[in-house]
Amino acid sequence: MSSDMSEELFTQVAAVKDLKPSLKIYVSVGGWTFSDNDTVTQPLFGEIAADATKRRTFANNTLKILNTYGFDGIDIDWEYPGAGDRRGKPRDTDNYVKLLAKLRSTFNASGRKLGISFTAPSSYWYLKWFDLPGLLKYAD
Repeated sequence: MSSDMSEELFTQVAAVKDLKPSLKIYVSVGGWTFSDNDTVTQPLFGEIAADATKRRTFANNTLKILNTYGFDGIDIDWEYPGAGDRRGKPRDTDNYVKLLAKLRSTFNASGRKLGISFTAPSSYWYLKWFDLPGLLKYAD
């Protein structure tokens, strides 16, 4: 998707709030294909979550997008931190919590009530890599 197309789509989605101002619109980032092995996007969540500078940049850029389009939050769909078959690393579990913590502190400092959600798997094989109490501390 081109950046012009993304901008147009974001603007159209944000305009739905004109019809229902109480509607909350979240941007969802990630997904199964984003995390596919042997793709350029597969390692990104792990790399961002593992590095404090990259977490800060990601949080600041996310805030900028949310403010630009009037969105209300972000949904992180990392499939799946820590899972070896998805090229995850054991450190992903703790780093995912750090990523959400940075998003939360950045959002709180903005003065806007912005939300954070994450997609959790139903499979024990993948769920065991999620620190649910840690993640829920920063999610809505």
